[in-house]
Amino acid sequence: MKFYLFPLLFLLVVDTMNAQLNWNIKTDLVENSSDINTFAHYLEEITYTKNQKMVWTVEAPTPFLTIPFANHPKKTDYNQGQKKLPFLLGNIVETSSFFVIPLKTALLVVDKNNGQLIEDISYDLMPASLNIPYRDIFWFDDGTYTTKCKNKETNHGAQYEATFCLIEGKYILHFNGKHLYILSKKTGNLIDKVAIQKTWEKKAKVFASTQWKNLSVHWDGIIYR
Repeated sequence: MKFYLFPLLFLLVVDTMNAQLNWNIKTDLVENSSDINTFAHYLEEITYTKNQKMVWTVEAPTPFLTIPFANHPKKTDYNQGQKKLPFLLGNIVETSSFFVIPLKTALLVVDKNNGQLIEDISYDLMPASLNIPYRDIFWFDDGTYTTKCKNKETNHGAQYEATFCLIEGKYILHFNGKHLYILSKKTGNLIDKVAIQKTWEKKAKVFASTQWKNLSVHWDGIIYR
């Protein structure tokens, strides 16, 4: 993976409204025999701007360059307030010094100042796909997950997937459907990863849990069959 640094000509104190991540997406027209043409969308780069000046650009993980993450009848601008981005597995976590970007194919931790990759953790994917093998992941159509750190317990709602990326105590937690990744909230470095340790079903209900030291996560969901 390549990154490019674009130096700022001057420094300003900015608020979050003047600094943002942008997705550089290529679209290709796909002509179908059914005469219903679609546009294939490819994620090529992630850029960070401040006061409308580009600070850095990071190239997307290799699978995104050759495999479209979406096909639509019309071109879609994914920088215009999309609530759910189809190439992410959870929310982006931002600290004062780095971003945690939970892509479908990899977990990126990027330094905010220079675009250097603090962590670049690739996943084992299905051939010619942006997805982890379905047999390896835990998911549900609708449900909740509970994170617990020491004596603090937080409940979260989720739909169509059990993945997430969030801050919990002094850690940042990311679940990609297969592993729970534990990062340092201070440095962004990977501390450890654990698999789901227990799963069970009861009719349409599905459950899972895992634990690492004083951290635990429990999932409780339903699959509409």
